Amino acid sequence: MPWTGTRKILDRESAINEYVLVRMRAEEFGALDYLLKAIKDGRMAVPENSPYSRESMTDILRTCAITWFASFTDRDGRTIYPFDCLLALFDRLRPQIINVQRHLESCHSTVHRFRNNVGPHFNCDLAVHIAARTQLQNLDNYFDVISAIGSFRRLIDDLKADEASIIPELPTVLQKLGVMHLPAFSQYYKGALSATAKGW
Repeated sequence: MPWTGTRKILDRESAINEYVLVRMRAEEFGALDYLLKAIKDGRMAVPENSPYSRESMTDILRTCAITWFASFTDRDGRTIYPFDCLLALFDRLRPQIINVQRHLESCHSTVHRFRNNVGPHFNCDLAVHIAARTQLQNLDNYFDVISAIGSFRRLIDDLKADEASIIPELPTVLQKLGVMHLPAFSQYYKGALSATAKGW
């Protein structure tokens, strides 16, 4: 049975701070996922003088994207488990959040084995390395991961649509943390620039 629920209880301030970090990581993962699909599908061309083929770039980007995706189900004390803050802040979306959590957790073993042996935690044992790649290449596992990625990205879009009303203090928090200029929060940054230009 996949892990369900929170790892720890957060007060509102802590939940908002963790949510900011989750949004930043989700934005970075979204960019990797977009780049991977664009190159794989031929919508973005690899330069003619590139030393890497489209297939090679696709494989490299897939490794990066799966590694990034694995971080969303890390639960040790050094990381942020995203569902703690999401469940604390977005009660209206709780059923969807729980469903996405279960979806991601069902892939936990596959993506973490890949990240821990193929990604930045590269395992020098060739048999273990190949086994991790083979597990992900299994069609059932691969489609489960692709489906979980889609569910997670749809959830992030829904959270972004609701966050202004659920977390009205978010722009102030972003300014205080000095991260409003980052791509994940461009709508708030543009709004702040517009207000400044108008003399508000």
